[in-house]
Amino acid sequence: MATFSQWLRAGCPAKRITWVCGPEQVLADDVVSAICSAVPGGGLHCGQYSAGADPEREIWAACAVIPPPGEQRLVIVRDAHKLRRPGELVPLVKAGREAAGLHLLFVSADADFPRERDGDGKSVLAPHLAALRDSRYGQLIRCVPPKDDDLLDWAARCWPGLGRNAAWRLLEAAGGDLGAVRAAGAKAVATGLLAEKYIPVLGEPPPGGQFAELLVRGDRAAALAAARTAPLAAGSAIGLLDSRLGTLAAIRDGQRRGLEDKDIASRLGVPRFLIGAYRDVAHAYDPARVRACRELLAVADAAWRTGADRGVAEVLAASW
Repeated sequence: MATFSQWLRAGCPAKRITWVCGPEQVLADDVVSAICSAVPGGGLHCGQYSAGADPEREIWAACAVIPPPGEQRLVIVRDAHKLRRPGELVPLVKAGREAAGLHLLFVSADADFPRERDGDGKSVLAPHLAALRDSRYGQLIRCVPPKDDDLLDWAARCWPGLGRNAAWRLLEAAGGDLGAVRAAGAKAVATGLLAEKYIPVLGEPPPGGQFAELLVRGDRAAALAAARTAPLAAGSAIGLLDSRLGTLAAIRDGQRRGLEDKDIASRLGVPRFLIGAYRDVAHAYDPARVRACRELLAVADAAWRTGADRGVAEVLAASW
């Protein structure tokens, strides 16, 4: 099993059967693109299916079609977590050289690989994934955000020509949202605006990001102004604020323990660019305030989910 960063450092190998999962869909898309590019003729002889939407018998039938000698075939199964008979993958994993031209890519929306309890009550990988893990022809990739230099290198890959310092600024401009980083890089390539000076222009924060960032920094008036300039994406803002509370609490804890930035990153799991962005405001987020803010977010989230879009920004700004 490998994380996305480990797979990337290994040179993005395209094995015969790949199962991808994890919370970062942007990274899963990277894996799909890399494997499609690596399989000779895969893009031309590619079958794409969606579990839960396409009949499962058709999916497994397509996965079992071995191309003629010398040809390559790629089958992509999205929403693989919805497969009702995942055990049918096992004989495909065990197929030998006769299946050398057949490449299977399963993309799951699960945050982690599914597990089961064995006879002793221990948590183990689901059988179809255990077979894939143990096969020389298979690989399991979990798409979680890269850390530190790996994250900077990934951001630089999204925007050709950027060094790590500029990639840091891109991540800050995008609010740490990997989808926004990827979108900024795509816009830079499409427009030819690849110079670093265009990062503030193209590296837009995620929906609701400007409101959330201003609120975290204590500028309530500016946060409200941002929310009134454009309709607030309340769900995204609430989710980002909740994530930032965890980051701020970790940074404050590290600072109180006298840890340097590199130790906060390695021991507490906070990306370095976020430490740089919030080191000056983290001291204001003691456990009592973090708890109160999380309770406020829970109330705002409940209101938003029942359709109460109006007033969410005002309530958050007034009580933050």
